[in-house]
Amino acid sequence: MKFQKLSGVLVLLVALVLGACGGSPPAESPTATTAADPTPTTQPTLQPTPTFESVSDVEEVVGASAASGALAWRDQILRSDAIVVSITGLAQPPAGEVYAAWLANNENSLPLGALRFDNNGIATLNYVSPDQQNLLGKYDRAYITQASQDAATTASENVVMSGALPPEALIHIRHVLFSIPVTPDKTGFALGLRQETDELFRHAQFLRDAFTANDLGLEKVHAEHIINIIRGSEARDVNGDGKVQNPGDGFGLLPNGQQDGYIKGMIDHAKLAADALDATDDIKLHSSHVQISGENTQDRIDQIRALAEKIAAAGSIADTQQDVLGLLALTEQAIQGIDIDLDEQVAPIPGEGGVITAYQHAQLMARVPLTPSTGVEAVPAAEVTSGEGQEIEVAIGDNTFTPGKITVPVGSTVVWTHQGQRPHTVTADDGSFDSGELANGNTFSFTFTVAGTFPYYCAFHGGPGGEGMAGTIVVEDASDAAGDPVLPPSPPNQQPDAPAPAPGDNVTVAIGDNTFDGQDITVPVGSTVVWTHQGQRPHTVTADDGSFNSNTLQNGDSFSQTFSEPGVYQYYCEFHGSPGRTGMSGVIRVGDGSSALPPASPSPTPSPAPPAPASTTAPAPTYAPPSSDANVTVGDNTFTNNELTIPVGSTVVWTHQGQRPHTVTADDGSFNSNTLQNGDSFSQTFSEPGVYQYYCEFHGSPGGTGMSGVVIVEP
Repeated sequence: MKFQKLSGVLVLLVALVLGACGGSPPAESPTATTAADPTPTTQPTLQPTPTFESVSDVEEVVGASAASGALAWRDQILRSDAIVVSITGLAQPPAGEVYAAWLANNENSLPLGALRFDNNGIATLNYVSPDQQNLLGKYDRAYITQASQDAATTASENVVMSGALPPEALIHIRHVLFSIPVTPDKTGFALGLRQETDELFRHAQFLRDAFTANDLGLEKVHAEHIINIIRGSEARDVNGDGKVQNPGDGFGLLPNGQQDGYIKGMIDHAKLAADALDATDDIKLHSSHVQISGENTQDRIDQIRALAEKIAAAGSIADTQQDVLGLLALTEQAIQGIDIDLDEQVAPIPGEGGVITAYQHAQLMARVPLTPSTGVEAVPAAEVTSGEGQEIEVAIGDNTFTPGKITVPVGSTVVWTHQGQRPHTVTADDGSFDSGELANGNTFSFTFTVAGTFPYYCAFHGGPGGEGMAGTIVVEDASDAAGDPVLPPSPPNQQPDAPAPAPGDNVTVAIGDNTFDGQDITVPVGSTVVWTHQGQRPHTVTADDGSFNSNTLQNGDSFSQTFSEPGVYQYYCEFHGSPGRTGMSGVIRVGDGSSALPPASPSPTPSPAPPAPASTTAPAPTYAPPSSDANVTVGDNTFTNNELTIPVGSTVVWTHQGQRPHTVTADDGSFNSNTLQNGDSFSQTFSEPGVYQYYCEFHGSPGGTGMSGVVIVEP
């Protein structure tokens, strides 16, 4: 199975290299002139097919002395927390020996594990950081060693290949992909750009929803949010309600005040990396691609700002129709890019590449070439090669473990922290560990001393085999990922009601990004509810009737309200919701008012929406879920049940339960869901046996990279 996956990876990646980047840097200056307005009045069909190149674009050669390859950075759960190594021309090692990969810096090294040869003789390795650290921020070089199989992660003296990033160029590469002091939280420019454009897209969707609900006032609220995300320090009260609201981090997308904004910062530092005296041709080539895609994005963001200004000044809902739809389409295009020349890929050329393309080529700019060693190099002393002493966190929410599946080294301790409102357990399928009942704030830890795959579940809301609320810990001796267990379909989750607190008790509600955890709770008269901000975005706790308001809260802030009268108290976040339990909202039922409110609905009944252009994400239709033989949940960054084995003729249904847009796209193009939003479903019937790999076009790529999965269809 793994050999098939790796073969698929390399064939697809090599094809992408040839189509996306060519073989040498362009003759002109890396900063290309931005094309004219890439978004005509009639929106072209959005085709989100960003490319990602192979980690190696050298011709295959024969003989160990001519071996060549590269180490590339990938995203598994967080940014640059995964590694892909690919080497051609490497001779098979003697029996009992293996080649092993290492990351290193001046002080120490990190063993990644043994390489494997595929059927084409290409040596590969995939590694995921068990604690999801940004590996590029710590390491700048790579080594390939030859050692006995038992000593692959300990013996480091026999270096056969090596490579390093040039130190002067690396400074600016890290400013793009890791960290720089001038931004909030010292976030790298490309990381901040992805974060803020995701937030921009979210508010473009809120804007669309407000238009659908025929609410001009709410449209203007989200128009202000969009403008201020873009303007950063120059945020203003656009809708005239006396408040300046900016759901972004304040750095802005375009230049503002003394700040460059994320787009210009990314473009400038990509150019600085290319201009460094030690910059390689590869760095210069991909720097030019980052700059071109950044300039495309800059043009689209400027058009988005102009449309938002028009919406904020509109006199009627009818005046906003085309601008709302155009803004949403432009926001999608800013992130995904657009295939203007209809060659079935979004390339880093004027008018096409967007945020995702810029980010991918920034990672390619940081690719580490591997060449045969001179024989005098040595790998620095290794860090801890097991997980002993490492603690890895898993959050327990209501209905979910986050992350749901993690890979850790032997010796690691996993700590589950209860952040929800309902009682939960952490119970191993095989009975090897059990937390007992946990309540909000409780923790449970378990140290994994042997390799293996350990599925677990909540005894209240799940069951063995991946049923309902469940997760998996994969424990490894080295880096090679253990296969996902084949889990049966997850039935609908039924939850018991949370136990009511005693009068006078404090009740905690966690504020996440886009949700209140415990959004519908019942408390006795006299109870105090404490909202604690655990997300990254600014939020508020604002009563629909104005009886309480937290004002803007940031990560770590709290707000409390004592309810001394019975009744039903609805509230919402001013940035991400609205009165009437729309968007990010909640309700407190106090005393005998606990049954006075009907169950929450996702949004008010909308008025008929106007036709949307092909590239616009329209509101999800109402429909009955298709029948299925197997279910996959589409979360943010992951497909649960991401390796399924089913008989011929079975139907698989993917259901979107996350917050970000995703797709279900076959590596071979045989099926594609197009963009899915929360609540959408997509089904595919498999009538032929085979192995069907798929991925999310926003957060993965063909060959099992990033957010991806596989369906194995048996005769």
